[in-house]
This record gives sequence, structure tokens and C-alpha cells, in this order.
Amino acid sequence: MALRDIAGVIGRHLNLPVVSISREEADAHFGWFAAIASLDIPASSTLTQKQLGWHPVHPALISDLAEGHYFND
Repeated sequence: MALRDIAGVIGRHLNLPVVSISREEADAHFGWFAAIASLDIPASSTLTQKQLGWHPVHPALISDLAEGHYFND
């Protein structure tokens, strides 16, 4: 899941522009968090599902954010 997809959903709900910025701009704006956010860290719940017999039943992150309930007053 790309961070830009998460930012896009949040930006739409908060009526904020979402724009791409350079690595240097990200470093200046986000500080230490820019280094973490720029990493490509693929993850999967497959091992957890196998070991614990767990299967997700709730919506995925993007569809959950798209519902809009996190953005209510």
C-alpha cells in the first residue's frame, strides 16, 4: 500500500491538497519521520493467519478510511 494512497484519502476527507514533494523537501518538512516513511517495507499477514488461525474480517485500511468516520467532529 502506497503512502500516497493513504494521504490521498485523508486529503480528500479534510479538503487538503496532496502533492508530491522531493526527498529534500520531505526531510525538511517531516524531519526524522521522512526517513522511515520513504522505506519500502512490504508486509503480509499470511504467516499470522497460518500460525494463529486468524483471518481478517474488518475492512482494509483504504476502504476503512474512505468511509469517513475518522474525519467526523
